[in-house]
Amino acid sequence: MRYFSTIFLKQALMLIVLLLSLALVGCSKNNGGDDGGDDIDQASDNLVSIKLDLSNSAGLLTTDSTGSARMHRKNARYLGIEPNERALALMQRSSAATDSGDDESNLKKVDSNGDVSSTMEMQKGRWAPSLPAISSIGISPAKEAYFQFERNFVYRTTDDSGKSCDDPWSASSPCSCQLFKLKSTLSEWADGSAKPEFNNMECVDNEHRLDSWMATGAMFQFDSSSNVYFLAGFENAQGTVLYKVSKEKVDGKFQKTEMVNRSICVRDWRVTKNGGLFYVGENCLDGQWSGDGAFFRYVSPEGTLTEVARNWWDYNFEPIEGASGDQVIFFGPDPDSSEVAQWNSACLFKFDPSLAAGSRATRLVTCNQDIWNWLELRRQIDKDTYGSYQTWNKPPFAWRAEFTNRCLNNSDTFIGSSSGSPVKTIVQDSAGKAYIVGDISKKNAGTLKCSVEMKGNFCVLSGIPALRNSSDNYTRSTCESDGGAWTTPGWCTGGDYAAIPSSCTGTWNTNTKWYNDIEYKISDTDNVTTYETGHICLEEGDNSSSFSTGISFSSDNVTTVKLKINHVRCDEPSLGWTTNYKGMAYVDNSTNMLDLLSDTDEQVSEMWLVNDELYYTAYAQQYRFVKEKTSDNNTSLLTNFEVYHVGPSPRGGGKILFDGLNFSNNSYTFGDLDPSANDIKGSITTSSGLTGRIRTMVIYGTD
Repeated sequence: MRYFSTIFLKQALMLIVLLLSLALVGCSKNNGGDDGGDDIDQASDNLVSIKLDLSNSAGLLTTDSTGSARMHRKNARYLGIEPNERALALMQRSSAATDSGDDESNLKKVDSNGDVSSTMEMQKGRWAPSLPAISSIGISPAKEAYFQFERNFVYRTTDDSGKSCDDPWSASSPCSCQLFKLKSTLSEWADGSAKPEFNNMECVDNEHRLDSWMATGAMFQFDSSSNVYFLAGFENAQGTVLYKVSKEKVDGKFQKTEMVNRSICVRDWRVTKNGGLFYVGENCLDGQWSGDGAFFRYVSPEGTLTEVARNWWDYNFEPIEGASGDQVIFFGPDPDSSEVAQWNSACLFKFDPSLAAGSRATRLVTCNQDIWNWLELRRQIDKDTYGSYQTWNKPPFAWRAEFTNRCLNNSDTFIGSSSGSPVKTIVQDSAGKAYIVGDISKKNAGTLKCSVEMKGNFCVLSGIPALRNSSDNYTRSTCESDGGAWTTPGWCTGGDYAAIPSSCTGTWNTNTKWYNDIEYKISDTDNVTTYETGHICLEEGDNSSSFSTGISFSSDNVTTVKLKINHVRCDEPSLGWTTNYKGMAYVDNSTNMLDLLSDTDEQVSEMWLVNDELYYTAYAQQYRFVKEKTSDNNTSLLTNFEVYHVGPSPRGGGKILFDGLNFSNNSYTFGDLDPSANDIKGSITTSSGLTGRIRTMVIYGTD
């Protein structure tokens, strides 16, 4: 047989020789036995052995030269501006010129100085394909590292029992894998007890497919016990399953627990520290969304299933960290309402599954479609504080004062938009303070008007009754000296006719005088002295039954007066009730309102929390990178610069690590800066060693 092969090699075409040689050699090695020699050869020829070296590392990066372009275009679409294609083209050419072909892996490590270097060494079989790129990195609370490759690859030649693998490159083969865990923890790499060696990663799951396009949150998520959760699909079947996998093996295998079965198409999901799970899903038909409408559900650590809300199309949510038990902030329909969800029923809620059904939801803010409920104090929080009244039904002074505040101010902030979901991002700091990026509406000042009844002697200025000037209550003389008309509505009985009390020889009867639609004008200095009491619409008044009794006096100079505020109203400003922004705000739990933190000239596309300090990138005629300050003006760190990733710098000292596109010179920058420096741009230290552009960034060590 070998002789025939030799003769044949000399005479046959090259392609045929190659194919026959492989087949004949395979037969020679197998010798007709069942030891799986062919399979071993196939696995060996396609084998990729990896030595991962994370020594002297403080963080990990994955690179993708197209990632920056995708993020730039995504931000531009969100902000409604045109992407800078010229800058992207120049950046792409620069990337092509600097990319190195020496390092096949897109996984890089960052050292304590912020510099970048390679992490992987490989040994490959003769037919082994290129190593797939790493799509996702996960770091557990126990400092265990997980890696998702874009596709599976052959990483060993036999299974756990030593048997050769049929079809070793199949996604379900025990010899191939897409999801790996590093055998040593990051802490062991930091203290030097872990050493680089081949095959120092172990396969977590080789029965499923992990598709990055399915992930809306992080591909890997963890509870406080470092159990890992991921969404997995099937090689030859429709549908996905959301699994929980314990970090310890049992009988040499990672143990998977099914959290959401394949009859549900999962759209988005978040794991809590307690081991609970919030997810958005829809009933599946052959692995496809049914179109029945998405539902939002919670699975407790004990396995109890609770439906939060349903029949909404774009939930955005984030578990509340630090809460007793599992709670969640989300934008969507009211969980406690039995009505079918509509766009105007959606708002930002807190949901506590431990409470009784019907009382689990708390509306955290006022949404734009509910501005009338807020303005007229119809929210439950307002009724509890000010009572339940109507603008037209003689409301008391405290109610009117708050109504006036809301009408006249131009600072109150709402979640805006008339359709869809206006919330893009929700994040929380360690204290549970929640921030959002999205469509935010800031109220414009309305026009306050009131209708009053007057009894007694009083001053009228420019047709409007007034009780006092800046010095004291009006008298006849001070009223007339201010250019007013001293008014004494009433009539005389039992004596000679008289138009004023002093001329009446009988009894002077006070009459009621009406003034309707009196406009409050802040700029009217002749009419307004102090905000609280200078204008008749802001007087406390007497809305009780005592107003019906008369006032007895005979002097024209008596200043005794009664007034009743019968009706107040707020007219919509010419610009509309609100002006809409794509901004960043935080949730003020004391007022159930948003507080806009970004400037009104900024359109915010993304935000990051670094050690509980908030940073965001925005567009205001040009891109800027900003640090938020709660008690002062925000600090603009960089201008004409679009930032994509932000994290703590491995060098410590309060520095932050970032990457982004510098529009001033069409260049890509990766490095750190000092946000407290006098010359922030001058504080930038560019990291060395990076080729390509950052796709993901995880920093786990700082000085």
